[in-house]
Amino acid sequence: MRLALILTAALGLTLAAAPAQAGDLLVGAMAHDIHAIGAGGTEGGVDVALGWRSERVEALRWLWRPRVLGTVVANTAGDTNYAQAGLVWRFDVGKRLYFEPGAGVAVTDGIDSPVPHGGRKLDLGSRVLFSPQGAIGWRLNDRAAVEASYTHLSHAYLAGNRNPGLDDLGLRLVWKLGRD
Repeated sequence: MRLALILTAALGLTLAAAPAQAGDLLVGAMAHDIHAIGAGGTEGGVDVALGWRSERVEALRWLWRPRVLGTVVANTAGDTNYAQAGLVWRFDVGKRLYFEPGAGVAVTDGIDSPVPHGGRKLDLGSRVLFSPQGAIGWRLNDRAAVEASYTHLSHAYLAGNRNPGLDDLGLRLVWKLGRD
């Protein structure tokens, strides 16, 4: 939990220093360790997420102008917390609906081997993991949107044979920062 607090403070300072047209603030809640790509169901609680997403990065035009996404996720049951950073690409599917796939890297406060923790705490095999993710969003107006989001954490068997993965699914509110 200490890691999550430190990372939340770092994200807050980053947001405070951001320029007027600085992208989006994201706040959400997710079901933790669901049964999806990973094994799921070992840990519980709800994940509370705070994040920031930039405007499109023109300097990365050769990579189809992605946005930078940073998120800090704290688990309410004291299970695995994590922070992630990566790139996301937005595809509009009409005026209000959009799809946003992405990929990045996450750092967890998890463990490297199972230990008793209200049963058995999740062993992700590594504290540094890949974090493919996606969101489907609906623009409520020019400044606000709601998104269904999904995140998968895994090391893709690069850190050994133990790789149950961690999947989170949830909703988040998005608020466009800066002035129009």
